[in-house]
Amino acid sequence: MEKSKIDILKKNSLSNVKISKEVGRSEHVVRNYLTLGAKYRVKSKTTGNQKLSPRAVRSIIHQATQKKMSSSQIKVELDLPVNNRQIQQVLSSTANVKWKKPSKKPGLKPHHKHARLEFARKYMDMGKNWNHVVFSDVKKFNLDGPDGFSSYWHDLRHNEPPRLSRNFGGGSVMC
Repeated sequence: MEKSKIDILKKNSLSNVKISKEVGRSEHVVRNYLTLGAKYRVKSKTTGNQKLSPRAVRSIIHQATQKKMSSSQIKVELDLPVNNRQIQQVLSSTANVKWKKPSKKPGLKPHHKHARLEFARKYMDMGKNWNHVVFSDVKKFNLDGPDGFSSYWHDLRHNEPPRLSRNFGGGSVMC
């Protein structure tokens, strides 16, 4: 409403001071509106406080996906002026990178695969003998720290590397 009134008064060749008195706004507001027009009071989109260059962003993505580094390791390695959370946000906003837990797979050799297949074939058709098999609930406690809490930044354009599991290392207690 005020904008259209200012436009009409300006077309009638009134000065900015007279328009400001007529509308009840300061001369500064009237001058800004007449200068900016449709862009008046429209906030421009900002990219925030960009401390990372495009090259630094590419380096972050490379360190995370190829070298399997965490955000804190990347910050130290590249000596970046940002905190760990901002590095995580860069990686999260990248379309080809995903934060995921590695799938745990044993390092199987061909003879291991053959032995597993033979075991499955042997016990595949047990019939009523399955009634003699006992299943129980068991809790495993690892003696060398938590098991399975590692995650990494995975580049979706590449195959997922397996996380090899230990066969006899570390030790654990089952209750």
